[in-house]
Amino acid sequence: MASPETIAHAGEGDSTALRVCGEQRFKDGKRTSSEPHPSMGQDVQKGRRTEIEFLNGFVVREGEKIGLPCTANAVVTDLVKRVERNELEPGSAAHHGTAVELSRFVRL
Repeated sequence: MASPETIAHAGEGDSTALRVCGEQRFKDGKRTSSEPHPSMGQDVQKGRRTEIEFLNGFVVREGEKIGLPCTANAVVTDLVKRVERNELEPGSAAHHGTAVELSRFVRL
């Protein structure tokens, strides 16, 4: 792991420190799983409450304050909450037409 001083120098643009930090990130990248699992997915798998209200739900609420509909965020929030309430199985949204509903609002 790069020292705090090296990281600070890299943040200031020091080329040697940037190289050291870059090499460390490359080494660390080799140690991580080839299939990372997002924390929200881990929460769902373990039956824990997710942070969906603090993430996408927050975007929806802030959009409402200024009259900006954040429909995609609202749909994602609804889906995750339905999974949390065991109304939907994780990954089953496409089978319930929700992916089609979401695709009307999001250009992929």
